Amino acid sequence: AVTAIAQTYKDDPDTLRLLKDRVQNDDDEDVRYAAVEAIAQTYKDDPNTLRLIKDRVQNDDDGNVRSVAVEAIAQTYKDDPDTLRLLKDRVQNDDDGYVRRVAVKAIAQGWKDNPEVIQLLLQVAMQDPFEREDSWQDNPRQAALEALLRQAPTDPNIMELLRDRAEHDGDEQLRDWAKERLSRAT
Repeated sequence: AVTAIAQTYKDDPDTLRLLKDRVQNDDDEDVRYAAVEAIAQTYKDDPNTLRLIKDRVQNDDDGNVRSVAVEAIAQTYKDDPDTLRLLKDRVQNDDDGYVRRVAVKAIAQGWKDNPEVIQLLLQVAMQDPFEREDSWQDNPRQAALEALLRQAPTDPNIMELLRDRAEHDGDEQLRDWAKERLSRAT
C-alpha cells in the first residue's frame, strides 16, 4: 500500500508526510522498508529526504530497513560529501552482516577508484566479524573478496588473500567459494 500511495499520489502534499510518518513510527519493519524505498525513489529532491534516510541508516532497529537506506543513499546521493563516510561507518560498525555486505558492495561499486576503498576491502576480507547462522546469509568478507577480484583479478596479493581465505576462513561456505574461485584462476 505504501508503494502504491507513493506512486499514485506523489503530487499530493499529504503523501510525503504520510510516508515520513511510516518511516519513523510504523512498528512493522516491512512498512518502514517500503516507505524508505518510496521516499528515496519519489522524493529524492526534497531537502529533508537525505536527512531522513541517513537517520534510518543509523537508527532503525531492523537490518533490512538499514540496508535499503544504505542502498538508497549510495545510489541517489553518491555526490554528497558524507555518503562515503556513512557507508564506511556501516561497514565497520553495523551489527548486521547483511547491512555490512550491502555497504561493502555499494562502496566497491561507487568508489572503486578511491585508494582508501581497496584498503577497506582488504580489511573487511580479513577481519569482518560475520558468523554464519543460516546457509542463506551473505558474508561481507565474501563481498569484499568479490570486489577485490573484480578490480584486480590477477593481482598476486589478492590471489594470496583468496588462498588464505580458502584455507583459514571460519565460514565453510566462504572457504568453498574461495577454493572454487582459485580453481577457475589456475
